[in-house]
Amino acid sequence: MKEDKSQQRIIIIAVVVIALILFCCLLGALFFIFGLGAGATVITP
Repeated sequence: MKEDKSQQRIIIIAVVVIALILFCCLLGALFFIFGLGAGATVITP
C-alpha cells in the first residue's frame, strides 16, 4: 500500500509539473506573439 501511494504521488507531481510547463510555454508564446504584434503596430505608423 505504501509503495502504491508513493507511486501515485510521484505520478500526480509529474502531471502537475508537465501541466505547469505547458501552461508557461503557452503563456510565453501568447505574450511573444502579442509583443511582436504590439511592437509591429508601434514601429509602423
